[in-house]
Amino acid sequence: MWENINDDGTLKPRKLLTKMNVDNYSIYENKVFKYCIDFILSYINSNYRILREIMYNNRSLSFNLLDRLDHIDYYLALGKLHTGYIRNFEKNYSLIERNINKMQYLINVISSRLNKNVYKKNKDVKLSNNLVLRKTNILKMHKDYHQIYNLLKYFESNKIEVEEDISFDQYTSLYKNYSNYVGLISIFAIGHFNFEIDDKKHKINLQKIDNSFNFNKWSLNVKKVSNKRVCGYIFTLKANKEYSFMLVPCIDKEEDGFEIKKLTFDNKVDEVVPVSPLETDNSLFLSVSNVDSFRRIQQKILKAMIYVDSKHDVCPFCGNKMEKHENTYECRSCRTIIRRNKCPHRNRIYYTTSIRGYTPLVNIDKRMTESNIWLINKEIESSMHFRNITKIDSKGNPICPFCNEVEKIS
Repeated sequence: MWENINDDGTLKPRKLLTKMNVDNYSIYENKVFKYCIDFILSYINSNYRILREIMYNNRSLSFNLLDRLDHIDYYLALGKLHTGYIRNFEKNYSLIERNINKMQYLINVISSRLNKNVYKKNKDVKLSNNLVLRKTNILKMHKDYHQIYNLLKYFESNKIEVEEDISFDQYTSLYKNYSNYVGLISIFAIGHFNFEIDDKKHKINLQKIDNSFNFNKWSLNVKKVSNKRVCGYIFTLKANKEYSFMLVPCIDKEEDGFEIKKLTFDNKVDEVVPVSPLETDNSLFLSVSNVDSFRRIQQKILKAMIYVDSKHDVCPFCGNKMEKHENTYECRSCRTIIRRNKCPHRNRIYYTTSIRGYTPLVNIDKRMTESNIWLINKEIESSMHFRNITKIDSKGNPICPFCNEVEKIS
């Protein structure tokens, strides 16, 4: 609306029709809201990981008759773990699957709305702040905020905890326990992969591991090295040649980055393998709740056994004789095939392994959508019973470690 016309012909407004409002999102009630959202997401994610691994353990632990006939130690290890992991899982499998789908739905719904200002403007509010819950008028009277208040009170009264940032002392304790687990599962893997300790009367000290093992032409030494708060386990294999790799436990903490780099620099090895209880792109997944952890270590040992043997006249898996056919070596007993390859792009030699006449079965059904990509990847990883020494695709074709291209097997 206009009040008058000025002498210069411009219009004089009666009142301003627009007004800029700047909302204050940092009020206490909005901080409570943001705290509640983070609490819910952390709670769902932690339980989602647990149920997901239970679901995977139930599906993945399968018995290969070839292992039973040609590798009794390997087969017995699966039997031991079968008792601990799989018993009674079938009773709860359908319930676990329904809960996983519900959790995934909640994660997707909440995550898609985290760009709202009421959440973004309160980034300073974190679970580690231990926000004190007070019953204000808004939390009491407003229907939406009141639901948030009731939900947090429910968590509080039922003593539901979520993952929080841990202190320095807590982290040091966790790292020590996880490092001991890596050493323990390493010894378990070695002992169930044909290797026997040199002196059977010699006791293994997990705090100062330095033991030698033998199998046929191969010798293996495992030694624990440390540097302040971090440690590593060096596997040195010898036959015609020598190859070493080091498992370095880490729990994804930045403060250990420098010490880990120094540890790897001080100990010269052919390959450094970070291991973590949480699966990341650049680490080997070793977790006390994951049934295949020991097989991933055996997979690394199998690779090293092949690379230190220039003759390939003895099968590294079962110990029987191998026959040579051009660039391939085959074991008639366990049907293991070792193939010598050259990367066409990098012009570097590498080896792949397969099982003659065996086609991997990857159980990717309609329920395993993009939301279950973790489960799909684990199905592919275990489809060759961890007897492949390079990554494979869903059809069992090896992937070149240098150029990441799939090698088609005829």
